Amino acid sequence: MTLEQVRDLVALITADKGIDVNLNGDDLADLLNLAQLKYYKLKIGLPEEYQPGMPLPRQAYEITDRMMEDLRVFKKVIGANTSTPITLDANGHYTLPSDYFIATSFTYAYVVSGAPYDREIKRLNDLQYNKAITKVASKPDEWYPVCNLQSTFIRFSPILTGNISMVYLRFPVKPVYAVKETDGYYEYDSVNSTELEWGDMQIIDIITILLGDLGLELKSADIINYSENLKAKGV
Repeated sequence: MTLEQVRDLVALITADKGIDVNLNGDDLADLLNLAQLKYYKLKIGLPEEYQPGMPLPRQAYEITDRMMEDLRVFKKVIGANTSTPITLDANGHYTLPSDYFIATSFTYAYVVSGAPYDREIKRLNDLQYNKAITKVASKPDEWYPVCNLQSTFIRFSPILTGNISMVYLRFPVKPVYAVKETDGYYEYDSVNSTELEWGDMQIIDIITILLGDLGLELKSADIINYSENLKAKGV
């Protein structure tokens, strides 16, 4: 579903519900970006949904195949044999990518007698990490490496020199609604626009969130019905 189709759909629904709102392309893009970030957070797992006796939220990344499919497009692998190597500085730190949202796994190829062995890099919280690196008898080594996430970087112990790989979820790109002038009229410019990266069904859910932000509480099924009406009209 393109941004033009989203705008037509939102305009139809708001007009039908008597909501006086006229969103230009920039307004639509801003509202869609806010809505998709709320949806993204929901898919990964809202912390506020954790409750005693319920260790997992209703939706969470990798809890089901459906969740993994919904977020698959945002998954990135860096390091190892990719074109983006992970190189640690002298302190054993690696600066987080600019599009980083949350890491899902860390591994390290530890080479013994020329043969690489994939080892999990255990992620520790601050207290656990400090305890691990200050142990005298059993500090982390290349067979049992650890890491710890800070605000802008990851710190590793020991300072690994081999192939590190990280899988993480990036932020969705912000949509851009571009227009072009043709014969004195402005029309949607699909070439210079940045579309939403979600599938059509996920975009329906995002539109539901957007309309909720505008004060319209509708269900996804209602949005689909409006969308079918637009299709029937050839829009």
